[in-house]
Amino acid sequence: MPASLLRVLNNPLMLIFTLLSVGNFVYGLRLGRDGWQQRATMLAEPLRPGEKRWAESAAILLAVPLGVAIHEFCHALATWLFGGQIVEFGYFFYWGYVVPVGNFSPAQDWFISLAGTLGTLAYGVGLWLLLRHHRSSLGRYFGVRALRFHLYYALIYYPLFTLFTFVGDWRVIYDFALTPTLSGLTLGVHLLLLIGFFVYDRRGWFEMPGFTTPAGAQTFQLVQQQLALNPDDLLKQEQYIDVLRQADAPNQAREQLRHLLRHHPDLPEGYLLQASLLAHGKRQPPVKAVRAAEKALALGLSRPGQVAYANSLLAQYNLDTGRVDEALRQLNEALAQTAQSAMPNQAYLYYLRATAHRRKQQYAAARQDIEQALLLAEGPGREEAVAFYRREQETIASHARHTP
Repeated sequence: MPASLLRVLNNPLMLIFTLLSVGNFVYGLRLGRDGWQQRATMLAEPLRPGEKRWAESAAILLAVPLGVAIHEFCHALATWLFGGQIVEFGYFFYWGYVVPVGNFSPAQDWFISLAGTLGTLAYGVGLWLLLRHHRSSLGRYFGVRALRFHLYYALIYYPLFTLFTFVGDWRVIYDFALTPTLSGLTLGVHLLLLIGFFVYDRRGWFEMPGFTTPAGAQTFQLVQQQLALNPDDLLKQEQYIDVLRQADAPNQAREQLRHLLRHHPDLPEGYLLQASLLAHGKRQPPVKAVRAAEKALALGLSRPGQVAYANSLLAQYNLDTGRVDEALRQLNEALAQTAQSAMPNQAYLYYLRATAHRRKQQYAAARQDIEQALLLAEGPGREEAVAFYRREQETIASHARHTP
């Protein structure tokens, strides 16, 4: 039996990692197969949400096995450079190890340990450079996500793993007792790279907008072009931020919003966008989103649709926290605004008000609102929303039957 396999079988931590790696490798093969079979569709523009998810998974499951091999090879290369030998190695797709033997100085031990991380960083940067001009958005996105993951792995995950398990290269890299100068220099560079990583991640450098339809991508490009021609146009800035939010590029949207509010700190539409970003993808609007919506209303929103949306956020929060009367007041205001300016989520507003009436045992009003929600929700591609509203309709009917 190979020495590496014996080592794994006798070490519970290694065995767990190996079993997880085998499972991930099988899943990665399926992911790669699906990507190959659907390559014509996936490589077509625009970049769609499903393809973004595929690229994010592939950046780990498909890119990491080669990265691990390069990581371990760089350890071996540094060992050979200093006249040592590799007497044992193990490779398990998502983790590996080498056992170097030789008469190494502390500085040489430090470099042998650091070489793997340098290889990981070089591999991530190399993938990005190779794919940054790919003809397909999917190829470019895969490259940037692979870069992000390998930066995260090399700069954050692996050092923390070593810190908590006392296993890995970083216990040698940061052995200040043996290599105080080299470890100190490493710490300085490490901190600079971490700061750079967090700054660029926060700015959305590792994101790309995704669109469900070609029309959505065309709208984004049009707004982008118009904003480039007139960067001081507040309306275009707001539209650009909102399109970025809808296109699942939240960090890019936040960066643009920070720029907007820095120059226009009393812009009510800016705080409404902030509320929208904070609430995006969450079942219940967080408190920060509620405060931003309140500030937007206090500063004076000018468009009926915006007033309606701000009130709908507040109403949803108040419903979730048991303030039903306040929620009803805000929903009445939101629906009054939609009479002047139709909103895409008008059906949802009626659903929320139906829920509020049900909680107050006002079943006739609840039935009327849920029927209106169903009427507005009818249409192709809305089956899920209709089913959701029908469940509320059944709940209202059930509560009405059991209430004296």
